[in-house]
Amino acid sequence: MIFPRFYCWASAAARYRCLCTGWEYSYDDRCFVSHYYQNRTIPRGPVPSSNDTLIDISNFDKFIKKTYKSYRVHTHRDFLDNAIAILTSEKATLEDQYTRLFAALQSIFWAGYKHFGGSEKNVKIRRLYDIFCDHYQLNLDDLWPLFDHNSKSALVDLRNYVAHGEPVLQSKVMSLSKATENLQWTVERTLLCVLGWPITKSKVAPRSLALWSAHNWKMARNAWTA
Repeated sequence: MIFPRFYCWASAAARYRCLCTGWEYSYDDRCFVSHYYQNRTIPRGPVPSSNDTLIDISNFDKFIKKTYKSYRVHTHRDFLDNAIAILTSEKATLEDQYTRLFAALQSIFWAGYKHFGGSEKNVKIRRLYDIFCDHYQLNLDDLWPLFDHNSKSALVDLRNYVAHGEPVLQSKVMSLSKATENLQWTVERTLLCVLGWPITKSKVAPRSLALWSAHNWKMARNAWTA
């Protein structure tokens, strides 16, 4: 039954935590069931506009139906649950948001790796990334690189910097902010790949991201190492 899980996909599509307050189910015009949840609340906050969503409202119904089918047959849904929970959680400090997003990305990589039949427990994230991109033919060339042997400012390097407790100076805050946006777009693209939804039909398609200043990430990356 789709209804109890509907709010997860609605949250992912809206980039905003949604709440399932109830569901209705009918079968062959002979059986009708209504169920309502009580005593459920979420923190109040500004409701995003339709321009801020991951999936456009015109594709919302198709997205819910298609991705839920992919989710149901996935062999490691707990990893996907973790990633979606992080993507729709309340925002904290910039550093905390960055490390959370990286955890979501690793969850999705592990979901893909295990779903493909991988059984090793200690696999480096670079290998998980390579396996994932090869299987799904994922192209992230327009985004801030996740790995880069020629510099110390790839997204994974910033994760290590933040995770090890290094202070983020005021001069680096803007760079980390833009890196966080690129990391979120990376997470969302990988999630869409696993769920079988075309990136071109989302707000993280290269054409859509071209309107955002963070998509021009090279200046921010250079400022991080300055």
